[in-house]
Amino acid sequence: MDAALLALLFAFALLLRVGVAAAYHFDGLYGQDPFAYYDFASALAQGHAPGVFFWPLGYPALLAAGFWLFGISAASAQGISLLLGALLSPLVYALARQMESGRIGAFVAGLLMAVCGQALQSSLVVMADIPALTWTTISALCLWRYKQAASTAQRAASSIQNETAKAQRSRRLAWLVLCALTLALACITRWLCLLCVPLWGIIYLTAQRWDNMFPLRALSSHAPLKEAGPRRVLGELLLVGLAALLVFLPQVLYSRSNPYPTLNHAWVQGWSPSNALAHEFSNLDGYFSYERVNAIYYAQVYADPYYLAPVWTPFVVLGLVILLHKRQWSKALFLGGWALLPYLFLIGIPYQNIRFPLLAFPAVAVLAGIGFAALLQKALQSPRKQIACGGWACLVDLFGLFLTGHSNRLLVGEFLANQQYDRQ
Repeated sequence: MDAALLALLFAFALLLRVGVAAAYHFDGLYGQDPFAYYDFASALAQGHAPGVFFWPLGYPALLAAGFWLFGISAASAQGISLLLGALLSPLVYALARQMESGRIGAFVAGLLMAVCGQALQSSLVVMADIPALTWTTISALCLWRYKQAASTAQRAASSIQNETAKAQRSRRLAWLVLCALTLALACITRWLCLLCVPLWGIIYLTAQRWDNMFPLRALSSHAPLKEAGPRRVLGELLLVGLAALLVFLPQVLYSRSNPYPTLNHAWVQGWSPSNALAHEFSNLDGYFSYERVNAIYYAQVYADPYYLAPVWTPFVVLGLVILLHKRQWSKALFLGGWALLPYLFLIGIPYQNIRFPLLAFPAVAVLAGIGFAALLQKALQSPRKQIACGGWACLVDLFGLFLTGHSNRLLVGEFLANQQYDRQ
């Protein structure tokens, strides 16, 4: 059943994206940014020495790999975004299932990811947003598989044989290394993904058995020291660091000779909590006056039809409350932190861009799915209410999808029409 739902979500998301791109005859190139990515990746694919470049190298390297395989063309570049954008929907479904959400909640989360207006638009363009979000979501899946494997190994440590224990440790370590590699890829694709690093680190620490981290406590619990001792944790952290360094090393070497800023970006240097209540900024690009203050503008990821129809917002809060009520602290911290950290950073930068909060949306979608499924399950406990509750659930689904679809038609359609007009 899960495999069928995964395939259905991927097919729906892909057909939606390909259909929109075909309807507007849009090749993914607009403005200056996609052309800069495209030209730089084309030079890499042709074996030219990399010139100066403003953004990190992860996305151009991915484009160059696509160009090597399928030829240098706008279709190849856009195809990468279309496929990865469609892949996000089943990835979010899988993440929701790992959070022990039922199939209904996971399917709702995947569907919200598929129809999210900003995710749809970013899937159509030759930009780094969707690849970075895909790597981040894969990393989250790997991190949680590691955590689950660690919990299983700790519960069974006293009853399994040495060979079985070694096999479990190897699989657990493989998930952790893959988590580090994909998160590092996300970071060198978009620097904004560095916000996930401390949260991932906290979740890693929650996977450890702290009663076995120190010898005196371990002796009192009669648990095997070698399974969760400080030496093992230090070894894991060293391996994770080496894996991440392997990905970051080309970027580090390149940034030493590249004149453009990396982590010393003007938006980072101009970050201030006071910007949350400001709407006028002077930065490297000039003077900007926006209609709304940052705190309201970047909250659109939680309650704007272009991201999430407001009818779904209470379910996001409910999903987090349910996890806290069940004392599933790690899940609440992981999803809540992922949904909130980008917002807390973005409200402090002296700039507004509707693309930026997309990083938080997978967690928002999973929380909405958990909240919706839990409320539906509670309502269906009474047989006399099943038909009414089922109808109510369908109504909420359809109304939310209608709001999102209407917003997408207006905003994405206007965006694509404007780009075509500018190209002409």
